[in-house]
Amino acid sequence: MLQKGYQQASDLLLIFGLFFLSNVSAFIAVLWLIPEFVFFEFVFWLMLTALSVWILNKNGLLSNLFENLKKNWFILPFLIFSGFSIFWSVYREISFYRWSILLFTIITGGYIGLRQNIQQIIKLTSPPYYYMGRFYLRLSC
Repeated sequence: MLQKGYQQASDLLLIFGLFFLSNVSAFIAVLWLIPEFVFFEFVFWLMLTALSVWILNKNGLLSNLFENLKKNWFILPFLIFSGFSIFWSVYREISFYRWSILLFTIITGGYIGLRQNIQQIIKLTSPPYYYMGRFYLRLSC
């Protein structure tokens, strides 16, 4: 029982971390152009992605993630095409970091899809969490 509670707490912390990271650059619009900020955001995404891959591997769901990526094969051409944008970008390092964040987002999205069912996702978007998101938004103004 304690193990299950620990897993739920780590899942919730990971999901809130992902929520915060996915919205932090939208809170302050200029930050997505500052290379140092983008690098720190990249490092945080890398850590959360590594944590989600570790949890999936620990629970034996990593092969399911790869099977789901094989089923959704159209993601790969999109990643390749978006990766080419690095070559014609003004800030190549920012474009590389953003492309890597896109890759990390796909992996962590697969984590959420494998670990949570639709009822749990709806529960996460219910009023208490919605108001917490509004609180974050108020802090950014």
